[in-house]
Amino acid sequence: MLAVPSILPIDYFTANNYIVGPDVDLTGADLTGADLTSATLTGSQYDEFTTFPSGDDYLTPLWGLDGGIEPWNAGMVPVPEPSLGSMLIFGTAGLIGLAAMKRTR
Repeated sequence: MLAVPSILPIDYFTANNYIVGPDVDLTGADLTGADLTSATLTGSQYDEFTTFPSGDDYLTPLWGLDGGIEPWNAGMVPVPEPSLGSMLIFGTAGLIGLAAMKRTR
């Protein structure tokens, strides 16, 4: 973020130059050392590149969230890596193609 807004809605605040609050995109955010005590994270998105206050990613327990809870129990939404979407699309297309070939035989 280049500039910090002077006024944010209730439940939103800045941490490490990121706006934190409900339904915020935190994919790739570095929140190392940020104080997320009492933060409302419901609907916020994270991915494998998000660094939590503990300095670790989502695979390492003790994320540094309020009460020691896990990101998904705080209501955060995991965002799959882009290649997963491609694999699902090509896999589905392949299965449809196989089904179509089977019907023509």
